[in-house]
Amino acid sequence: MLEKGQVSVYDFFFGFLIFMLLFVTLRFAWFENFNSGLESQKLGQMEFEANRAADSMLRFSGTPQNWNASNVQVIGLAKVGKGNVLDESKVSMFASLPYSQSRQLLKIDFNFLIELDSANNSFDLNIGNSAVFPNVRVASTQRIVSYKGVEAIVRIKVFE
Repeated sequence: MLEKGQVSVYDFFFGFLIFMLLFVTLRFAWFENFNSGLESQKLGQMEFEANRAADSMLRFSGTPQNWNASNVQVIGLAKVGKGNVLDESKVSMFASLPYSQSRQLLKIDFNFLIELDSANNSFDLNIGNSAVFPNVRVASTQRIVSYKGVEAIVRIKVFE
């Protein structure tokens, strides 16, 4: 009779061990999927902010329309009434703004880098934080604009 009681204790420990292994494995898998979902959501937010910044900066002239560094409320780089045609003075004023102020005015919660490259390599301008490290998530968008009478590509990169 004593042996039957000992066998059931062994069965209990064996069953408990299997249960714990399954529990730990399933919990690990759940957390892995949960973290993957959070990363996907963050990347989606970064893509949204890059596209929103590109649209508002490149299509509109900003608020007020003839803004300067002291009165800017919304950054817009387009010439008044001409979307996707960039105003040289607004681009240079935007480039001279402190990074933190630019980030606040663009309403970007992440770091950003704006690259303005001409199609004929006559100019190359970078605005923002150029410290993009490897192994960092980056959301990027690009638009074709006219700057200094030349077709150019604007790339907006948003990263952690």
